[in-house]
Amino acid sequence: MADRKSRQSNIELLRILAACGVVWLHYNNATIGGGFGYAASGSVNEFIMIFFEALSICAVNLFVLISGYFLADNNKRDLLKPIELILQLLILGLVFFGIFIFGNGGGFDTDVFLSFFMPVNWFVFIYGALYIFSPYINLAWKGLDATGKKRLMTLMLIVFSVYPTLIEIAKTVSGRTMNGLSSVGINGAQSGYTIVIFVFMYLIGCSLRDMDKNGESFTSKEITTGKLLVWFILDAAIIILWTYFDKLVLKKDVFESVAWNYDNPLVIIEAVLLFLIFKNLKIGSSKVINTLSAASFTVYLVHVRFLPLCNIQAFAEGSPVLLVISMLISAAGIYVAGFVIYMIYSFCTKPLISLLDKTWQKGRKYTA
Repeated sequence: MADRKSRQSNIELLRILAACGVVWLHYNNATIGGGFGYAASGSVNEFIMIFFEALSICAVNLFVLISGYFLADNNKRDLLKPIELILQLLILGLVFFGIFIFGNGGGFDTDVFLSFFMPVNWFVFIYGALYIFSPYINLAWKGLDATGKKRLMTLMLIVFSVYPTLIEIAKTVSGRTMNGLSSVGINGAQSGYTIVIFVFMYLIGCSLRDMDKNGESFTSKEITTGKLLVWFILDAAIIILWTYFDKLVLKKDVFESVAWNYDNPLVIIEAVLLFLIFKNLKIGSSKVINTLSAASFTVYLVHVRFLPLCNIQAFAEGSPVLLVISMLISAAGIYVAGFVIYMIYSFCTKPLISLLDKTWQKGRKYTA
């Protein structure tokens, strides 16, 4: 939600790819796109999906890290911005629900209606909450010295990432629920789908911004972009091996692996490495990339409505080559469709947003 003019095209490109990553995650998802449910166990196609999953699993963490990086030095917030996100969610949800009812000729069904708004859009509400409180997070962060910041990040990594992951591993191995042992909540860490991990990723973004301001860099003679890429590949490879261990040894479905949890240290590290790799790309300012990246949130909201059109079952059960092509074209096609919807939505709602902007002034903007 930072000012787009302050954004860098290399990071905007990463945002586009992260949105495509979300498409791949839900392409594979057994209950959304169904990919993992259709691919034969132990097949090449299953490996292809696991490979794409391993490269994409950090997508949500990346979005939050990028926000932390760009919002770290800005304590001004506008409550209209998170409301705009929720408004877009509601309007597009209503539109697609209307299309669904018209296409199927059925009557109103409460459960079907609610499915167009939740739970797949959980990100909107947690991210909105983070945005509202982020300037106060900034103040707390800036109040720490270098030692305090390192200690805070180390403690958060141990308490909210490493420890919950160990509990989830123990739960998987033992078959017990282990409710009440997590440091996040009584029912566990919820695979990282919490404000806790969002705050952690936000603070990682803040720390990377600090390093830039202090003249520190991850691209030196000792740590080159090439090495970062190697580390990223190794990290993804470990996630893949972890998934197969859970599948072959612990007899878990691939989509149930702890390797895919957002609070898993490997997933967090993957997000950081990918951010650093793209941050060091020298591609200049690209109007095309910056324009396309503006639709990334809309793509997130609408992509699940297009996945049923991708004929996932046929490709998951068919040729591995065609599956790869399908996954690439599906992500690109859905992003283009999302961009078109974003442009139409922006044009149609511009009068409404302008009206809200003019009529709601008191108490809307604040500075921590």
